[in-house]
Amino acid sequence: MTSASWVVESRGVRILSRDGTVFLQYPEAAVWDLMARGQTLPVVIEKVMLIAGLDRERAQALVDECARKWTVYG
Repeated sequence: MTSASWVVESRGVRILSRDGTVFLQYPEAAVWDLMARGQTLPVVIEKVMLIAGLDRERAQALVDECARKWTVYG
């Protein structure tokens, strides 16, 4: 995805681009929103810990996996 807009829905975010539409459920939706807003990685991890109720290691793993997956898919 080169340029995208997103809409917050009750169960996640819907990402809209010229390439199509993707729906992300929480907690991945929270990771997307925080990263798209330019939050630093430590801040994203801290907030994901609180949002998803994860310990630091699991929150970091979730953020890393989202970034890896989204890089592959564009």
